Amino acid sequence: MSNCNSCGGGCGAQSHHNDILKGDSGALKRALYKSMGHTDSQLRKPVIAVVNSYTNATAGHVNLNDVTANVIKGIEAAGGVAMSFGTIAPCDGIAAGHLGMRFVLAAREVITASIEVMTRAHNFDAIVLVGSCDKIVPAMLMAAARLDIPKQSW
Repeated sequence: MSNCNSCGGGCGAQSHHNDILKGDSGALKRALYKSMGHTDSQLRKPVIAVVNSYTNATAGHVNLNDVTANVIKGIEAAGGVAMSFGTIAPCDGIAAGHLGMRFVLAAREVITASIEVMTRAHNFDAIVLVGSCDKIVPAMLMAAARLDIPKQSW
């Protein structure tokens, strides 16, 4: 299986943009992504995470799936492959006046950590953050600062 021939074209280790997908050591990762419908061609492109805080339990987030769909189209048009995941998104307004209000600010750290964990675990080449509300957006920005992913030219 040398030279990564398992991905279907004798592509060699250089043709995968993302390091964890290259060569023999990337075979399992490519197989897992391919089991979800990703193609060999897609897996050679930059892998861009789209983090979406959509929920139908929080008013400020109900439109975010539509925004995310357009972000994904843009990533694909620019030559990348988008992979999305979500975050929790508690609402201050709904949490106010009961025990739930004690958890909203703490949720910011959970959101930040979850974005950092997914991005590091999957070795995404870049991330796009799609969020709303005054706890979720700062949490997303905190994750971006922690991750400090350099801009890739592709």
